[in-house]
Amino acid sequence: MKYLDIKAVQDDNIDGVLYIDRVTGQTWEVYTYDDFETYRKPYPKGLRVYPYPKLEKIIDVICLTAAKSEIEGACRFLLEQEYLGVEFRE
Repeated sequence: MKYLDIKAVQDDNIDGVLYIDRVTGQTWEVYTYDDFETYRKPYPKGLRVYPYPKLEKIIDVICLTAAKSEIEGACRFLLEQEYLGVEFRE
């Protein structure tokens, strides 16, 4: 991760490691996830923006983007939120 520096952050909601982009200042979380399509080991890593976007933005990504990896990541995030008890259905 050539342009990312480790950022020490204490947060019980973080599943992975936080990095900060030296160029933009944006913080990213690197996390591992189960790959149920290929069952790869070790588990693959994902990268998502932190702090997390509002749930409405995540749903927009799922509905409006054409990138399969972004849709999968957004869906995984919603599943994690559901597991944590966050209600996002109306």
